[in-house]
Amino acid sequence: MSNIPLISYICSILSRLVYFNNNNFLDKYKDIFSLPEFKKQVLKIKTLNQTSIFNPKINNIIPISRSINKILHKKKSIYSEDSNVKYIIISTSNYSSVFVIADKSINTIFVVFRGTSSPKSGLSYSKLSSSLPYKTCVDSDNAYLLGIFKIVAEIYYTINESINYLASDFLSSKKFKLVSTGHSLGGACAQLFSYFWLKKNKSSKVTCITIGAPRVINGEVANQFENFIKDKNLFFQRIVTNGDPITYLPPKTNKTNEDRTYFHMDEKFSLPNLVLFCSNYKTTKKINCSHKPRTVKKKLINHSSYLAISYDNASQGLIDTTKEIKRDKLGNTICRIIIGGNMPESKVSFFNLQEVKTPNLTDLQVFQKKLAKMIMMDYIHQDIYMNKKLFKQILDSNEPLQEDLNPLQFSSLISLDITHKPYDNLICI
Repeated sequence: MSNIPLISYICSILSRLVYFNNNNFLDKYKDIFSLPEFKKQVLKIKTLNQTSIFNPKINNIIPISRSINKILHKKKSIYSEDSNVKYIIISTSNYSSVFVIADKSINTIFVVFRGTSSPKSGLSYSKLSSSLPYKTCVDSDNAYLLGIFKIVAEIYYTINESINYLASDFLSSKKFKLVSTGHSLGGACAQLFSYFWLKKNKSSKVTCITIGAPRVINGEVANQFENFIKDKNLFFQRIVTNGDPITYLPPKTNKTNEDRTYFHMDEKFSLPNLVLFCSNYKTTKKINCSHKPRTVKKKLINHSSYLAISYDNASQGLIDTTKEIKRDKLGNTICRIIIGGNMPESKVSFFNLQEVKTPNLTDLQVFQKKLAKMIMMDYIHQDIYMNKKLFKQILDSNEPLQEDLNPLQFSSLISLDITHKPYDNLICI
């Protein structure tokens, strides 16, 4: 048990917490991170720099996890502000939610992607187009699991502005630690986000910890990940419960051409901290981890327990389309921004994501685009018009939430003021 990094354990907790929504996320976050024995350990993170992030190990993991799991299964939660925490939840009609969480007590911003929890997100890596890595750029051998690429790329700049806002407005610091994580599909999203982040912020550092994630990159992208790790810009770890079948998806299909098959980083390279294979506490009542897998029969039960944190019922209602953000009458993708934490009540705003991707389309162009989507998913367009000014307009236009803290239907959409030049497209990054 002593070889489990504290930060990896924290990421397993956060990856479970983001399966909750704004009705109960903050209450559970506060209860968990105020557990005396756990809080004492968590505060060690504040004094660390990114290069030593994996050094502290979690102690007393089993009794702490028992307390955490009780909190996770507590039914009633009430929103109440927390001066140490501020978060932004980004949700779209295509993907459930990513939580950008700033915690003053440890001077860290976490970008936590929710795992599969809606029909739309479930299709992101189960389509035929995901059977082989997809090259998004004709001039590059980079290839990705296309559905995951689309999820992350179409809101990348919105996530970027959320990080910048929380760093300046809440942490009041440029020297924060950035950690990207998620469980299952969320882990795959976290891995791609960290790649985009380092490509766009070349002198930056980021920690990426994936929890039970599928494969998402080809050999060429894996080579670039290795360079990030060797250059000490990326601090990466993959956590696997032995026998978790999701971590074997998509299957490796081409042993002779690395650009035509998917890789986990540890399947291609031998570098420190790349992977931890752990026993399933739910079935063994032990937490034993090593850098080599044990032969365990693949069962979905092994996807529902990570580092003694229970993921039971995390993706409850997977076939329920009512859990998704509603589109407008034209079928456009809507983005919802919720902000909460250090304020008496959380606030919400909705806008048409299409306007941030391709503003000022004619009716004919809209029709042609929808026709193209019927044949192939639209991965080409991202939120390239999102910038600091536009993000401020969205936050300034938000409205207080009182009864329903997780609205899926908008009453009005923000009229966005887009006159500026776009950022770079990510397909050839």
